[in-house]
Amino acid sequence: MHYLKSFVMTLSLFVLTVPVIQAGDVEDINSMVKKKVAVIFDLLGKQDIEKNERNEKIVGELNEIMDFQLAAYLSLGKHWKKISKTQKKEFVETFQQYINNYIVEKIDLYTNQKIDIGDSKIVKKGRAELEIGILSGGETLQVNFKLRKNKKKEWRVYDVDIEGGSLITTFPPPFSGGLKNSSFEELLEKLKNPTEQS
Repeated sequence: MHYLKSFVMTLSLFVLTVPVIQAGDVEDINSMVKKKVAVIFDLLGKQDIEKNERNEKIVGELNEIMDFQLAAYLSLGKHWKKISKTQKKEFVETFQQYINNYIVEKIDLYTNQKIDIGDSKIVKKGRAELEIGILSGGETLQVNFKLRKNKKKEWRVYDVDIEGGSLITTFPPPFSGGLKNSSFEELLEKLKNPTEQS
């Protein structure tokens, strides 16, 4: 189960690449998510391209659509208001690179797991959720993707719940808590070089 959760956490980042969808069209959300998942799994299964190239394409899918600004803001919580504009920009960039590195490290966890995509629902104005089941070895994990419509009227995934655990609060490591015992500069250093931390 620990392995499966690790895989699901990585897969969740892949599926964060939900395409741009116009206001509240549930059928379009369902259809386009399925298409995006198919693209990602097709890339994962390709044997005719180098691993680095494949990984770069998958990371590109994520970076094109993921709302790193909102995710970074939510991960810092109340500490976001305490840092400067320059620090916010640096944190978002570091946050994004941290996630990208995690994807590259964990990408080989893919072993033909099957995905059951449920129906999306509008939970309130400008907010939607989509449930997905990850099936592997007789076990199923429930994953809930949270989407928000931005100022451009585009839908973006900003958080993922895995069996009740939020991506923002549990992965990457809770940044907000990290600032309680260290400076902003120390937190950035930990994110840039996570393997060097104890």
